[in-house]
Amino acid sequence: MKKTFLFLSIAVLVIKVHAQTPAQEINELLKQYTKQSSFNGVVLVAQKGEILLEQGYGYKNATTKLLNDSNTVLQLEIYF
Repeated sequence: MKKTFLFLSIAVLVIKVHAQTPAQEINELLKQYTKQSSFNGVVLVAQKGEILLEQGYGYKNATTKLLNDSNTVLQLEIYF
């Protein structure tokens, strides 16, 4: 019984150490979409007035390989 408890305690600690914040999870997801050419743009994620993620993904100009950044101006689409 003690061994099982110890194992579960260690497992929970390992999971918590490797857990990502929601912003990190979104960032990783968008990086994968960008690699698959499924997303190209700029993202701003905020919660309760605090900016969690502000990042550009993909190319501003694919011909010159100029990357999007957080200052890239694009058409805005809002999803709730």
